Amino acid sequence: MKKIVIDARMINHSGIGKCLQNLIPLLAGTYRITLIGNKNEITEYPWSRHISLIHLDCPILSIQEQLRLPLAIPDSDLFWSPQYNVPLFPIKAVKRLVTIHDVYHLSYYNSLSISKKAYVNIVINASIALSGKVLVDSVFTKAEILKYIKVDERKLVVNYNGVDTSVFRRITDRATLDEVIKKYNLPAKYVLYVGNVKPNKNLKRLMKAVAQIEREYRLVIVGKKEGFITEDSELFELMTSNPELNERVVFTGRVDDADLPVFYSLASVLAFPSIYEGFGLPPLEAMACGCPCVVSAIASIPEICGNAAHYVNPYDVDDIALGINEVLSNSAYSGMLLRNGIERLGLFDWNRSAGKVREVIDSLF
Repeated sequence: MKKIVIDARMINHSGIGKCLQNLIPLLAGTYRITLIGNKNEITEYPWSRHISLIHLDCPILSIQEQLRLPLAIPDSDLFWSPQYNVPLFPIKAVKRLVTIHDVYHLSYYNSLSISKKAYVNIVINASIALSGKVLVDSVFTKAEILKYIKVDERKLVVNYNGVDTSVFRRITDRATLDEVIKKYNLPAKYVLYVGNVKPNKNLKRLMKAVAQIEREYRLVIVGKKEGFITEDSELFELMTSNPELNERVVFTGRVDDADLPVFYSLASVLAFPSIYEGFGLPPLEAMACGCPCVVSAIASIPEICGNAAHYVNPYDVDDIALGINEVLSNSAYSGMLLRNGIERLGLFDWNRSAGKVREVIDSLF
């Protein structure tokens, strides 16, 4: 049984964390797995009791990471980085595998500082050069890598993420719904956004779009906001300069995993207007919970959502508002989207995704 070491420091991050949480237990029966990360975070998951842990609490994309992570990796057959922040120094693993979820920083390269440009160039190129294979979440991300980096296409393997439909399903139990409504003080009718609040998520335009729809609807934003909404951020400026908009936006922060399907089930529509996305799990989770989706017509999103979402121009506030209104006002149309969504979900299965990871790992030996 091969010994696999996985960098799990991002276990609680929104997108990458979901991948780790779902794939690790499915791979544990095939390999002897050791996780490197914050033990307090990892041990929150029941499956961690059967996996070896090495405590390492250092920031990602930092000098400290490059000094401490290589020393923490024990003798092993393979080291798997779930993001391109790979160790640049030699490690004790025989082989390396990396997952690259997106190359947003290369696509928006001119917006970076000189120091960040240098760091991103070094790390992304090194992650590909040092790894035997590179897993990517979508055909879109594969094309983006080939666009910006000289690499053999055969090294890049598309592996879609999954949705656990035993967890993400429509919740109809009234007591459960009422409990979550009370816990988070949720409004009666709302447009839902799930994810972080980084600039590529396009929340400034989404807020302006929601201001154009009926006043009975509020915008509920679920996800970590610490470090992003600060007094000098565009979102803070927008909300403080517009008291009416401020009243219509609800930031919940991170919510308990068990509560997230309830948020989807209660929502009138999910809005996902990202201007750049390597995959995008929230629309699929929403589909599984019976929540219609309004999404961007760019990046990987059409590849993932297919015919199961309403598409808008993410750069056009009016178009976002029109799209939300169309789904809210046309029950026949939103019902069709939901039926298409149930069919679409068959493409995104964590067991299938884990099988592809096994196939790729085994091909390296």
